Amino acid sequence: MNIIERIDRPCEYVEMAQTALIACQYLYLWLFAGPDDAYKVYSLAILMAFEFVMVHSGLFMAAMPLKASIRLFIPLYGLFAFAFGHSMREGDYTIIILYLATVLNRMRFAFFNVSKSVKQRVVRQSMIALAVYFVLTVSVVCAESVIPSFSLGAAFSESASYTREVRAGGLFVEKPYVPICLGFLYYSVLSFFNFKTVWWERAFIKRRCTGGYTEEVTNKRQQKNK
Repeated sequence: MNIIERIDRPCEYVEMAQTALIACQYLYLWLFAGPDDAYKVYSLAILMAFEFVMVHSGLFMAAMPLKASIRLFIPLYGLFAFAFGHSMREGDYTIIILYLATVLNRMRFAFFNVSKSVKQRVVRQSMIALAVYFVLTVSVVCAESVIPSFSLGAAFSESASYTREVRAGGLFVEKPYVPICLGFLYYSVLSFFNFKTVWWERAFIKRRCTGGYTEEVTNKRQQKNK
């Protein structure tokens, strides 16, 4: 077992906690955003649009060979990250940093000879994230007229503090409660799936260890009886 597989379990716990905290952040802004949170709401709305790029890149980078990822997918999706970065404040490199950190996290398995089960789990998680994002995005956009806006209604989106920060257009910007609601649902579901994955793996390891120990004790007793 190499170092990547040794730190894989702590990374799973960190990812589970991270997605839960992000979901809470989206929920807080959905319910209690004020004038001082204008740029935070705008930037998180842009990040939810950029997540469309991230989930696709995650699946391709996890499933495709290393050379294809380095030569094609990393530069290609990097251009998308650069384009999205221009919609943020000048000097705000959040999207670029997020993209590079995500690439390093997802590509850590490509540079080491990890077990097949670990690679399969990474691909499975990427496919789940892509499916969840697609289903929730279509559902939220179609139901935007009935989604409660809470603190992100017309009074917020038309306020001077918010319009001053806007550097892009579209539904996600004009109705910020839509991407914020999507972000809360998306990261909540991902956190739930991450929890289920960690719980299932722990239960599987526990059953395997217990079963192996029981079998060993049974064999020793049978040998003594003989």
